[in-house]
Amino acid sequence: MYTNLRPAYKVNEVTTEWLEQALREARLINGDKITHLEYSACGTGQLADSYRFSISYDRPSSGPKTVVAKFPSEDPTSREFARANGFYKSEIEFYQTIRPGLDLSAPVALFAALDANECDFMLVMEDIGETRSVDQNAGCTPDDAANVVRQAAMLHAGSWGNKKLQQVPWLKSIGSAFVQVTENFSDITNMFRSNFGDVVSEECFQVAEKSLSASRAWIDVLQRPVCLWHSDFRADNLLFDAGNQNGLVTVLDWQTLGYGSGTIDMSHFLTLSLETEVRRQHEEGLVKEYHEALVSNGVEGYSLEECWQDYRVNSLYSLQSGIFAANQVKRTPRGDEMWRIWVERATVQVQDHDTIELLTRRR
Repeated sequence: MYTNLRPAYKVNEVTTEWLEQALREARLINGDKITHLEYSACGTGQLADSYRFSISYDRPSSGPKTVVAKFPSEDPTSREFARANGFYKSEIEFYQTIRPGLDLSAPVALFAALDANECDFMLVMEDIGETRSVDQNAGCTPDDAANVVRQAAMLHAGSWGNKKLQQVPWLKSIGSAFVQVTENFSDITNMFRSNFGDVVSEECFQVAEKSLSASRAWIDVLQRPVCLWHSDFRADNLLFDAGNQNGLVTVLDWQTLGYGSGTIDMSHFLTLSLETEVRRQHEEGLVKEYHEALVSNGVEGYSLEECWQDYRVNSLYSLQSGIFAANQVKRTPRGDEMWRIWVERATVQVQDHDTIELLTRRR
């Protein structure tokens, strides 16, 4: 993805000339001229702002009629949170170095650049076309969830035990960040109580405080290198049936990619993206389906029982990540409702699976 093209770090800096050169370097157009551009906001990301560009050419063209571009959030709090934790760097690195060799449904980058300040960035991606999204707060159907867990297994199996990826410095960032979160979780929970005490039930705070007793064992889990770990694997970051391909799940938002325990993605997705009663009814079958997909994609020496126990232990991640992240990003009415449902579903998941007790017994 080498280019001499200077990045446009703000949406209003993308001109017809700039995009024309970018598409030419990506070999998507040749002599075509772009005559008109329009853009509109798309997506619901908390840490970055995404826009869909509609493109008109001077003649009938095989070039893309639309592309999607992503930029740092206009909100200074969200932007600084992402910069400080290396989230923008991770996403650009993913598209530059990992996405090309990954057998996974994710957009292809046409242009990706990050400034030396690790805050200003630009990512231009193919528009995967008409898709179906799922309201995370309403929850996925079991059929959608089954398609998602198979896509998760492809990500994990394709990187399982990869010694080279284990050593990539930026892939260690998310695990290190949550080690620090764990070490400071008492203060983080108190901050969350100050900000959201009138939104979230008291039971959530009690379970969060109880989890402090399992901190050492949880840090061990976070530092366990197994495979690529998306770490924000939930319905808001997934698109369904791209290009009218029934059952195809496309994975977005690679800002928090790491190398760790893949079953955290499973716990995170099923906790947050299914209504609690639906999750309770179907999770054992979905975890079994995930495990079967791992095996069929080449993973050996990992039993269904181990997978199920990891799933139960890793349930703590959703509770911890919700309490931490809610303190760091801009507040919106939709966001507040998301954090309430997030933390309350995660609290119930931790209780359902005796996660804290399981972790405590591991020490």
